[in-house]
Amino acid sequence: MDGNWFYAQDNNSFGPFSWAEFRQVAASGKLRRTSTVWREGMTEGVAASAVNHLFPEGQAPRRIS
Repeated sequence: MDGNWFYAQDNNSFGPFSWAEFRQVAASGKLRRTSTVWREGMTEGVAASAVNHLFPEGQAPRRIS
């Protein structure tokens, strides 16, 4: 999960975050499961809920790495 992570929410973009920082943002509730997220090197963003291990256990379904 290396690289800088970003997210878009309410017409604003946030980041860059390290993976550890990004997980803290998700755990804090600032990042919604429906927010669009991406990291350097991705061609397009995905829903935050689709990112493996981003949210604490039980908080979001796991789908992609």
